[in-house]
Amino acid sequence: MIKRLIKKILNFEFNKRKKKKKNLKNANKKYDIFKNKWFLALAALTIFSFFFSNILFWFFLLLFAVIISKLIQIFFPFVVGFDWGSFACIVLGYYIHPIVALVFVSIASTIGCIFRGQHKAELMLLPIFGYISITLFFLFFPANNIAFFTIGIILTFLYGIINIFFSYFFMGRIDVNSFTFIITLIINNFFLFKYISPYIIKSIGL
Repeated sequence: MIKRLIKKILNFEFNKRKKKKKNLKNANKKYDIFKNKWFLALAALTIFSFFFSNILFWFFLLLFAVIISKLIQIFFPFVVGFDWGSFACIVLGYYIHPIVALVFVSIASTIGCIFRGQHKAELMLLPIFGYISITLFFLFFPANNIAFFTIGIILTFLYGIINIFFSYFFMGRIDVNSFTFIITLIINNFFLFKYISPYIIKSIGL
C-alpha cells in the first residue's frame, strides 16, 4: 500500500515536471521567429532604407510592422485585431496608390502568416479580402475629399465587417473570436489613426 502510494506521488511529480518542461519549450518557440535569418534580413533592409529615402524608410517600416503584427497573435489565446495591415493599407492607399498598397501589404501579410506558422490558405486570404475591399473603396470613391482620420475609421469598420463575413464563409460560424477581433481592431486602429498617423505623415512630408 505504501509502495503504491509512493509510486503515485513520484509519477505525479514526473508528469508535473514533464508538463512544465513542455510549456517552457512552447513558450521559447514563440521567440524563435525573432532569430529567423529572413526576419532579421527584413529588419536590416528596413533600417538600411533609412539612409536612402525618408518615404522609402516609412514604406518599409509600415510593411515590417504588418509582419510583426501578425506575430502578436501567438501571445493571445483568442483572436485579436492588433493588425497593422489595415492601417498600412489605408495609409499607403490614401497617400501613395491603392494598388501599390494592396500588393505590398498583401505580400507583407502573407510573409507574417508564414513566419507565424499559419499555413492554411483560407486564413492567409482573410486579411487580403479586407485589403481588396479597402482598395476598391479608394478606386471608386473620392476619398481625398474626406479627412484622413474619418476615412481611416470608415475603412476600419469595412475591413472588420469583410473579415468577419469571410470568416463565416470559410468556417461556417461567427464565434467569440469574431467579437474580440472587431473590438480590438477598432481600438487599435483608432489609436493608430489618432496618434501615430499624424506623426508618420508629418515625417514623410505628405
